[in-house]
Amino acid sequence: MEDRNINELSGGEKQRVSIARAMIKNPNIILADEPTGNLDSTNSENIFNILKQISYAKLVVVVTHDRDAAYKYGNEVIEISDGTVTNIVQNTELTTETKSLVIRKSKLSLLKAISFAFTNLKKKKIRLFISILLVTVSLFLFGYTSFLTNFNINKMHADAINRGNDKLITISKNNNATDINPLKNLTEDDINNISKLINTDYTNVSRLNANNEYLTVNFVNPSDLCYYEKGSINSNILSFIEYSNEKINNLKLIGNVPSNSDEIIVNKFFADYMIENGITIYDYDKDKKLTNIDYFPKDYNEIVNDKKKIVLYSNGNGNYTLTISGILDEDISKFDKLKTINENEAKTDYKKIYDEFNNKIETIFDVIVNKDLIKDYNISKNTVVDLMLYTTIYNYDNKKYYPMMGYMSEKSKEITIYDGKDFKKINELSNNEIILNIDSIGVLNSNDRLWSSEYQKYYDKLKNERDAKVKAEEDKALKDPEYIIKKIPELDTEKIQKEFHKYYIDTYGIIGKNITIDIVDNNSNNSSSNTYTVIGYVYGNQDLNDVYNFVNSENISKYLRNNHEINKIYFNLNDKEKLKNIFDNFDYKKYSINTIYTSTIDTISKTISKTEKLFKYLSIGFLILGIIILTNYIIVTINSNKKQIGILRSLGTKQSDLFKIYYLESIIIVTISYIFSTILLYFGVIISNNIISKDLFFNVKPIVFNINSLLYMFILIILISFVSSVLPIISLSKKKPIDVIYDK
Repeated sequence: MEDRNINELSGGEKQRVSIARAMIKNPNIILADEPTGNLDSTNSENIFNILKQISYAKLVVVVTHDRDAAYKYGNEVIEISDGTVTNIVQNTELTTETKSLVIRKSKLSLLKAISFAFTNLKKKKIRLFISILLVTVSLFLFGYTSFLTNFNINKMHADAINRGNDKLITISKNNNATDINPLKNLTEDDINNISKLINTDYTNVSRLNANNEYLTVNFVNPSDLCYYEKGSINSNILSFIEYSNEKINNLKLIGNVPSNSDEIIVNKFFADYMIENGITIYDYDKDKKLTNIDYFPKDYNEIVNDKKKIVLYSNGNGNYTLTISGILDEDISKFDKLKTINENEAKTDYKKIYDEFNNKIETIFDVIVNKDLIKDYNISKNTVVDLMLYTTIYNYDNKKYYPMMGYMSEKSKEITIYDGKDFKKINELSNNEIILNIDSIGVLNSNDRLWSSEYQKYYDKLKNERDAKVKAEEDKALKDPEYIIKKIPELDTEKIQKEFHKYYIDTYGIIGKNITIDIVDNNSNNSSSNTYTVIGYVYGNQDLNDVYNFVNSENISKYLRNNHEINKIYFNLNDKEKLKNIFDNFDYKKYSINTIYTSTIDTISKTISKTEKLFKYLSIGFLILGIIILTNYIIVTINSNKKQIGILRSLGTKQSDLFKIYYLESIIIVTISYIFSTILLYFGVIISNNIISKDLFFNVKPIVFNINSLLYMFILIILISFVSSVLPIISLSKKKPIDVIYDK
C-alpha cells in the first residue's frame, strides 16, 4: 500500500493516512472533525480505536454525530445543540489504563533523500549539464593553476637525473669571480662541507698552475664549427679528473691506462679536435732538433700509439708536457652532424642535439688522470702572491698606495740589488727586510715620480741634445761646402737606462726607510700587516724580476698558491629522494651545483616563477567562479522547488531532512564535476609536460599531478556545498509552510 497514490486508497485508508499526516509533527493536541464520515462501521471502529490509542499520550478532541461511539470511546462527552452546550458527561465506565504509545519523529532515510535528489536533478537536465560542465572547468583550472604554484624545481631536477642516462653531478664554488679565477677553487673546508651533505663517493677535478697561471694546450688552427668551438673556452685550460686505480681500470678505452704522472686519458671530443685542428707538441723538427712543432694525427689509434708530448703553456712559456695514453671509447656518433655545421645552423636545424651537446660538454678539455700520479707531476713552486687572490696596500709617509705592479715574491734565488751606494748580490733576507722593484719608487712618491715617465723625460732630453748637435753639423755643412760633418754617435739606450736607474734611485729612493704592507684576502677581506725596512732595489732586467718586491719566504709562504688546485667535484647518484634532499639543503649562496639538465631546468623554473603570482590569483579566481556557479545552481534549484518544500514541511518533514535532500544534490554535482576535472587534470598534466619536453633533449615534468592538492580541493568544495545548501534552507524554514507553498 505504501507505493500507491492517495487516490488509489479506500476511504478508511485515506482517513488513516490523514491521521498519520497529523501525527508526523508530533502535536500535543489533535482535532478530528468527523473522522469516520462516509465510513462503514468496521472502518469507523478502526479509526476510533487508533484515536483512542493516541489519546493515552495526547489530547484528542473528536467532533462526531455518532453518539454511541462518543460514549464508548470518550473520557468526557460534551453535547452541543444549535451551538449551545446541553450536557457534559464524565464517562467513568472507561478504563483509565494508560497504554504506552510510541510516536516516532519523522525521519527521512538516506536512500529516500538520494532518491529525492536524483528526481530533482532529472527535472532540469540541460541546466544540470551546463552546471556540471562549468563547475568541472572551474575545478580543472583551479587544480591546474594550483599545480603550477606547487612547482618544485628540486623534485623536478632529481626526477630528471633519476630517469635520464647521465647521472653526473658537479659542485663548484659560487662567487662573482670568473671561472678561471683561483677564487673559484674549493678549499679543504669547502670539500668537507660538501662531502657531509652528499654522503657518497666523489671525484676531484683539479687544475695545475705554474707562475700563477693555469696550464693550457695550444691548437694550431682553431675551428669555428660548433662541435669544435668548445675547444676555445677558458683559453684551453686543462681540467684533471682524478680517478682511482679501480675506476680507471673499469673504463673502456682506446689505448691504455696512465702509468706515469705525465699520462692522461682524453675524451673523443678532445681527440677529434686534435685531428681536425692540430696541436702543439714537443718533438724533433725537420732538422732533428727538439722544439715545439705542429702535430696533426690521422685517427684515434695514431694518437695513443705515437704518445707525442703535448706542450702545456703557462704565461706564454711551454715548459711542461703531457702524453695521451688512452681515449674514452664512448659512443658520441649522435653529435657527428655538429662537426660540419656552425652554431647558428645547429640552433635552428639540430636544436635538441645541440642543446644536449652544449649542456653535456662544458669544455672538451676535461681529461682523466690517476689521482695518485697527478700529485707527482713536477711543476716549479709558485713564488709570487697572486693579485687575483690578494690585494697589497703600501703604507708610507702616512699615505696608502695601491701599486699596479705590487707583486710580492719570496726571494728564492740570488739577485743583484743597488743599496744606494753600490751593487751587490743578495742570497738571504731577514723577516723585516724588503727589496723593492724600480716602479715602487714612483708609487711611494705619491705616484708623481713614476720611473717610466721620469725616464722618458730623461731620454727625451738626451735625444733632443743629440738632435740639436746633428742639426748644428748639418747647418755648418750648408754654409761651408768644404766642411766635413762630424758623426754624432747614436744614443746607447741600454747605457742610458742603466745610468738613469742609478740617478733615479739616488734622487727619489727611500733606502733605509720603513714601509708597512697590508695583504688583504680578496675572498674574505681578512688582512695582515708587516713592516719592512727598504734595503735596496732590484737593478736591471733579471728574468723580469724587477717587477717584484722581495721579502723573506716565511712572511708570504701562506699566501702562495699551490700548484695543484681543486676547482670542482664530481659524483654520481641515482637515488631520487637523496638527490632531492641534497638539492633542498644545498648552500646555493656559497656553491653551485650543475648537471646536464641544470641550464634547461633553471630556464623553466625562472619562467614559471615569473608568473607564479598570476597563477595564484588565477587559482583563487577559478575557485571563486566554481563557488558562484555551484551556489547559484543550488539557490535556483531550491527556489524552483518551493512548493515541494512547503508541502514536505506541512507533512512534518524536518529542516534537517530538507537540507539533506538539497545538500545531496550539490554533492552529486560536485562529485561528478570532481571526477571529470580530476581526469582532465591527469591528462592535462601529461600533455603539458610532453609539450614542454617537445623541444628538449630530455623529458621533464615541471607540472606534477599532486594527489594532496586534489584531496584538499575535494574537502573544500564539500564544505562549500554544505554552506551553499544550508543558507537557503534556513531562510525558507523561517517562513510558514503555506507561505512557502504560495511563495509569499
